[in-house]
Parts: sequence; C-alpha cells; structure tokens
Amino acid sequence: IEEVNTRLEQLKERCRQQGFEEGLEQGRLRGLEEGERLGLEKGRQQGFEDGRRQGMEEGQRLALASVLETRFGPLPRWARERIQQASTEELNEWIRRAVTVTSLEQVFAKN
Repeated sequence: IEEVNTRLEQLKERCRQQGFEEGLEQGRLRGLEEGERLGLEKGRQQGFEDGRRQGMEEGQRLALASVLETRFGPLPRWARERIQQASTEELNEWIRRAVTVTSLEQVFAKN
C-alpha cells in the first residue's frame, strides 16, 4: 500500500508539474499574442500620425510655393531648396510673411 501511495503521489506531482508547465506555455503564448497585437496597434497609430504630419508639411510647402509664385513669379532654385528643407515652424512663419512682404528675399530673411 505504501508503494501504491508513493506512486500515486509521484503521479499526482507529475500531473501537477505538467499542468503547471502547460499553463505557463499557454500564458506565454497569450502574452505574446497580446504583445504582438498591442505592438501592431501602436505601430499603426504611429504610422498614421507620421503620415499625417508629413502630409501637412507637404501641403504647407506646396501652399507657400504657390503663394510666392503668384506674388513674385517663378521661384528660383534657391527658394525651392529653402522651402524643401524648412521645418514646420519656418514654413508657418514664411507663409505669414508671404502675404505682407514686398520681395521674395524678405520672406526668407532672418529676423
């Protein structure tokens, strides 16, 4: 009877250990799936925000070039290069200046 009890205890321990290991594996897999889902969602959101920001900047560049060409004629290469390399803050400032200055050079002048 002692031997049977010992074997039963060993069997119960093996079953407990196997259940524990299976539970860990299932938990790990669920954690990986959840992590992957959250990572994809975060990546999608970041991509959307980056695309939106880049689209807005490109729109500002096109609008500024259009206003400047309307006011001052075809833009020289240096002006187009400045517009392409400008930060959002610079573009905003130049758009505001473009409606009040009397020359193309004044738009890009450092204050």
